[in-house]
Amino acid sequence: MNKELRLALRRPWLIQLLEVVPMSAVVSQFVPLHRRYEHDDYMRGLCPFHQERTPSFTVSDSKERIHCFGCGEKFGGQWGKVLFLQRVQGVDAAHAITLIAELAQFKIPPFPGKRRAPRWRKRKAKRMRRKKI
Repeated sequence: MNKELRLALRRPWLIQLLEVVPMSAVVSQFVPLHRRYEHDDYMRGLCPFHQERTPSFTVSDSKERIHCFGCGEKFGGQWGKVLFLQRVQGVDAAHAITLIAELAQFKIPPFPGKRRAPRWRKRKAKRMRRKKI
């Protein structure tokens, strides 16, 4: 994970985004989910990580938890949505966050930080200037 993304992860807009989007909204893009009972908190579906006939994949919005009782795959907390997208789509965290933002129609603010050249480039440029003299 690059430095800009690590700094962006601490931003309040990202925490707000992850709180607004429910876990079931992210998962239902890849897995058809159904409630077993009318007042049931858990939604169930077939696991995208292994082959199965009966649903063992559960999603809970109130507990912010994804768990498959068949293969043992589980994701939890606010970052569970990002980790699920990373695992299902094979993308990095930044791309997963943009997918969640598109789902919520949330505009990601631009990163205000400056881009600086790495130290080794500065040293190399300094050495090159010395050689020319």
